[in-house]
Amino acid sequence: MALKYMFRNFLLLILSLTIVSCDNFGSRKIKNINELTPLLSVNSNEQITVNVDLESPFKNSIKSYAVAKSKIISNPVFAKGTLYSVDSKGVVTAFSVKEKRILWSQDVAGKIFDKNFVGGGVAYNNEKLFVTNGSRFLIVLNAKTGHELKRKEFPDIIRNKPVLLSEKEVIIQTISNQVFDYNIDTANMVWQHEGIVETLTSRKHIDPIIYNDKVIISYSSGQMVNLEGKTGQEIWQVNLANDQDLSLPNFDPSSISCQPVIEENNIYVSSGTNKITKLNAVNGQVVWQVDASDIKSMSLNGNNLFTTNNAKQIVALSTYDGKIKWISDLDFKLDKHKAKAASFLNPLVLKNANGWELAVIDNIGGIYSFAGNNGNLETMPILTKIMKNAEYSGVTCCGNIYIIADNKALFFNK
Repeated sequence: MALKYMFRNFLLLILSLTIVSCDNFGSRKIKNINELTPLLSVNSNEQITVNVDLESPFKNSIKSYAVAKSKIISNPVFAKGTLYSVDSKGVVTAFSVKEKRILWSQDVAGKIFDKNFVGGGVAYNNEKLFVTNGSRFLIVLNAKTGHELKRKEFPDIIRNKPVLLSEKEVIIQTISNQVFDYNIDTANMVWQHEGIVETLTSRKHIDPIIYNDKVIISYSSGQMVNLEGKTGQEIWQVNLANDQDLSLPNFDPSSISCQPVIEENNIYVSSGTNKITKLNAVNGQVVWQVDASDIKSMSLNGNNLFTTNNAKQIVALSTYDGKIKWISDLDFKLDKHKAKAASFLNPLVLKNANGWELAVIDNIGGIYSFAGNNGNLETMPILTKIMKNAEYSGVTCCGNIYIIADNKALFFNK
């Protein structure tokens, strides 16, 4: 009899644990990322005003070209009709946009056995390329030939793009929250700045920004600092993380979630603490701050800050007060539970035959184009299919839109 009661109690315990572990009784549903992100809603009737210079090319024929040997690990740079990129194997490649062919490739990784680099980037100035590739090195190449000119080792891994402060000075940021102003000609450090050191981090790395001879740095701790370009002296500092996150090594997404946007004397920043903040670039004071979770990309046009999020929404916020004046869904599947997580590139405002449109590119194979209409936007887009795995986009030196997917580039001619 005792064994019978023990067996019954064991079965009841198993049943109770099963019920607790389910989302609802009888359900084994697992929420996906877009269901976990809080939805935003419209709370303003302000009209949408835009400045349109770039023509929409998406109805024209497109063709992709292999512009590198392996997956490109940062947004390429264009100069004098050439696309320069660095890939996951540490190879820098020059691709002629006009001739549609690779001009040269240079392996800057050397004899490293495990070649699987993440992050870094390429900068161009005066026929020189400045390259980082997720290693400790800054490499300077001849842009015409690919021949290595100089190499400098830094104290830690560099996953940020090198940013030129002047023809001779380059800003380098390491994963250990160190920033260096390095003079290429003299091979000396001009100045150095350090943020709070974290022993663990999984956060996105935001490239330094040069603005009015100042250097704006976003550290993985959630700190944003504005430094004097000549001396490295700190002008202001803002903490975009929760106070308890600072100095504590953790994997909480407290740092900046996508590249900030600068306009005149304002900086728009999205942080992992579920806030979008407008800062005064001169003194670092908060102009406004709004709740917004899991922001994937941002761009600024007219009186609008266009953003995308993990809930697969595209949103237009007022630059004046941060209120939301327009929203649309970027996932039109009937079965939301089968929807795949997606990332979105920076939204684009483009001129078309009927006026203008707002376009956003995702990484699972689509361009969504929303028609502009009398100070507003349509909520249903025209969907154009493109190559999957789109990760970077921008405008070439000739004014054409490009998209980078894996080791390929798609060029949309005017």
